[in-house]
Amino acid sequence: MAREARVVGLRGVETPSLAAVERRRSQLWAVALLVMAGLAAGAVLLSLSPDFLKAHSLISLGGVRFAMFGLTIAFGLYVVDKEVHLRRLSRLLVDERVISTALSNRVREMAALSAAGQAMNSVLALEETLDIILGSALELLDADAGAVLLAEGDEKVRVVSSRGESGYSQDERVELGEGTVGTVVTSRVPRLLHEDEGSVLCVPLVSRGNVLGALLVRSRPPARFVEYDQRVLTLFAEHAASAVANASLYEAERDHVAELLELNHLKSSFVAMVSHELRAPLASIIGATRTLQRSDVPPHHVERLLELIEEQSGRLNKLVEEVLEVKKAEVGADIACAPIDLAQIVYQVARLSRMAGRPVEVDVSGPLMANADPTAIEQILFNFVDNAFTHAWGTVEVHGSVLGEEVCLSVLDRGQGVPPEAVAAVFDPFRRLDAGGAPGAGLGLYLARMLAEAQGGTVTVSARPGGGADFSVRLPTLNAVPVR
Repeated sequence: MAREARVVGLRGVETPSLAAVERRRSQLWAVALLVMAGLAAGAVLLSLSPDFLKAHSLISLGGVRFAMFGLTIAFGLYVVDKEVHLRRLSRLLVDERVISTALSNRVREMAALSAAGQAMNSVLALEETLDIILGSALELLDADAGAVLLAEGDEKVRVVSSRGESGYSQDERVELGEGTVGTVVTSRVPRLLHEDEGSVLCVPLVSRGNVLGALLVRSRPPARFVEYDQRVLTLFAEHAASAVANASLYEAERDHVAELLELNHLKSSFVAMVSHELRAPLASIIGATRTLQRSDVPPHHVERLLELIEEQSGRLNKLVEEVLEVKKAEVGADIACAPIDLAQIVYQVARLSRMAGRPVEVDVSGPLMANADPTAIEQILFNFVDNAFTHAWGTVEVHGSVLGEEVCLSVLDRGQGVPPEAVAAVFDPFRRLDAGGAPGAGLGLYLARMLAEAQGGTVTVSARPGGGADFSVRLPTLNAVPVR
């Protein structure tokens, strides 16, 4: 054991090289051949001149022959012992070289795994993490192409990262149980395939018992993956799955925090809006009530104060109704769609608006059939008309037409329009086009958007040629007999 320890260099003793050992073996056999040749030549000479040996030596011919035979046996045993020793030493050096190479490869792979693990856990963005995972896997196995696929629901996996000719394109969907990837994700068992185009190795990404997807790498001929590569990639996939899970959790938490911040902002906006919108009418109502309680109020002032109380109470009631309507629209309550002619609703809104002293012109081209809720459509149009008369002047126009597979209802005004920087947020809650002008909670356009989306429609706003704004709601058409 001590000799082997010294051979493999574990005692601090210099280890001979394999070439030096082989050279010593060659030298040993060369010397052995020379000695054997010399002894053979001596034996031949003795056999040719026995009289000379008898005349000049005290040793008999038999004794000389016995001595030469013994010397030959002893030297042969010495050579065999040295050959056995040198062969064992050579075998140990070969084993040491194999072990050192394997150990070096293992250290290099562990270093690569460690570096990849550090790189994967140093970032929290999912897209960057996936790119690092795929790049590290290709470098680890010296592969030519690869792809990372993540589960999308319970039936498919989607390609989220791809390099080279992996056989999968970005965002491609693969059914579970189909193909190499689908089978690996379903069975959670790695697969190693050898094809004419090269080797394919696919391992599952499993974290805390949940299958997140799969990692696939390819190599072109003549390179071929072996079972050892499969074990290495499986070990790598364990770290990769943890990194993917952490990055996904981070992005989910980040989105959740963003939602909470937005909700907090909306809450603050709502509180500010309510405090502002409630303060003025309440102050008017309280002031008028206290005035009426005095005994010296002239009779003609009493009527005016009562009108003020009624007006401000209506303002408060409208605010409460808007908040309640928004809440119902957000959960899709009270939406009952049925085949209707939206042209009838347009005429109804225009008639009621004119009765309220608001001039509205109608331009409708034929019946406008859609599957919609008449009450919701009426409320959308009233909110558009109310917004138009609040921020514009003159006559408001309501147009209705069929554009392709959509019914479009538009309310057009001639006013200040919508500033370009406000277009993206004009349908958000508590947004008002004028910060200090007409009263309102900023919920009318937001409510219109909620009601439209609850019916499968959309709302848009655009600038009107010549000045003003065009607020539109679009709903899918309905191929049916017009309602009469």
